[in-house]
Amino acid sequence: MSHILTVLVLAALLTVAHELAHWCAALALSVDVHRFSIGTGPVLWSRSWPGSTTVFTVHLFPFSGYVAFDSPSATRKLLVLLAGPLGNLLLAMLLGVIGAWTNSSDPLQAVASLWSGMRRVDPWSVAASMSWAYGLLNLLPLAGLDGGQCLNLLLRKLLRPKKEFQKTIR
Repeated sequence: MSHILTVLVLAALLTVAHELAHWCAALALSVDVHRFSIGTGPVLWSRSWPGSTTVFTVHLFPFSGYVAFDSPSATRKLLVLLAGPLGNLLLAMLLGVIGAWTNSSDPLQAVASLWSGMRRVDPWSVAASMSWAYGLLNLLPLAGLDGGQCLNLLLRKLLRPKKEFQKTIR
């Protein structure tokens, strides 16, 4: 039972890391963020700080989340959307390196063994694997996932008629 609880807590923490990557990218790109939400179901906690337009919320079931934002350009929106999965992939690499260094007397050999697949299972590698899977899963081109939103954005941009062409038709 304790292993199941550990995996659930880890999944919730990876969700927070994922959404935090979206939020940081939005702030870095000067994109207005309206809501930073972790979870689904009834709201357990909600807060906005003076001078901020962002409302932070935590819901009962913390295994999903979203960052609601308005982007002035499609490029900025695409970058903010890709930041979540990229954050999980980078976190996976960091967790893997930390795990390799903490479980070996020779850190360089341990880091090299990460890519050879010759390592033992420990909490760090489990967390790294879950973060890696979370990042890749969110890149799938399915509705509701970051990859689906990116694909939708790209298709709308590519399939939209050019303005000059629209003027000649009218």
